[in-house]
Amino acid sequence: MLPPDFAAFSFHLDPAGTDDALAERTVAAAGPGRIAVMGAGRWSLIVSLARRGANVVVFDPSRLTLGTARDAVENAGLVERVTFFAADPRDFVVPEGVDGALVPSFSWRVLLTREAQEQALECFRRAIRAGGSLCLDVDRLPVATPAETERTVLRRGPGGQTWSWRLDPARSLVTVSCEAPRTGPIEVAISDVSPEASAELVRAAGYSVAPGTDPSAVRAFLIGKVPTP
Repeated sequence: MLPPDFAAFSFHLDPAGTDDALAERTVAAAGPGRIAVMGAGRWSLIVSLARRGANVVVFDPSRLTLGTARDAVENAGLVERVTFFAADPRDFVVPEGVDGALVPSFSWRVLLTREAQEQALECFRRAIRAGGSLCLDVDRLPVATPAETERTVLRRGPGGQTWSWRLDPARSLVTVSCEAPRTGPIEVAISDVSPEASAELVRAAGYSVAPGTDPSAVRAFLIGKVPTP
């Protein structure tokens, strides 16, 4: 099981990437209705959505991760607002559909191939009701891209953590590692997909997306609308 920090991993610790900020923007885009969330590891984001009045449908392939998130929701007194499903993000069905969906940045990046990303977007396309919104948070790689074999320190965190990353351009992957005293390093491979490439994927999957992303911004919050008949 990944350390809890990985579920909320971002290349940038900007205010727009916090749980409350993402929950606020998702509810603003989709309304406080029924909202699906891809990945249960970031349980504080699930709680933040439920506290804003959303009925949250969470799916994750790991039953252990789902159990941890369920405990957090119960401790927050919000169990009646959250439903959990054990499902693969590339092949899932949301009973009765949803008004919107949120895909956090790390959940998006652990889909390592374009095919997996397309499959997830298609599943959401079937689940989101007409006129609903797919919200996709995409952080941007740091400006200084290291060489393939070079590991660059990204930041240091609590408990002596050291977060590093390196790019593998041959496979369009990034390896993120975290090590701490008596632990690690623990390495996770993620996709190096950019906000611009993500927007194109969302459009190709049949969503309407506002044109353009700011190339100077460290994060994009993409909103894909499901067309109405």
